[in-house]
Amino acid sequence: MDASLNEVVENPILIASVPTPDPTIKVLDTPLKKTIQVLGFRVSVISVQLKHSARLAINLNCLHGDNSFIDYKEIVIEGEEYSNWGNDDAYILELVSSKILSLL
Repeated sequence: MDASLNEVVENPILIASVPTPDPTIKVLDTPLKKTIQVLGFRVSVISVQLKHSARLAINLNCLHGDNSFIDYKEIVIEGEEYSNWGNDDAYILELVSSKILSLL
């Protein structure tokens, strides 16, 4: 009889839950820092769930050194934020302005 079939495994749930490292990911010993400037943004509506929420696309106009680029983010507004929107698009611009730091 094969000896491996008689092997007792202690707590097989614990052993099965240990994640296998992804060989395609390299964690740097020293994290790199990148400084960018956010110059402005554009907001587009991706979807609306009537009387509930809206998913917004945020295109951040950014600058890193002499290189400009667009950084794409999404946010969902719901509850009171969604209710306060009404038909006032200036509200959305102010709301996104207040959330920019959390998007970075």
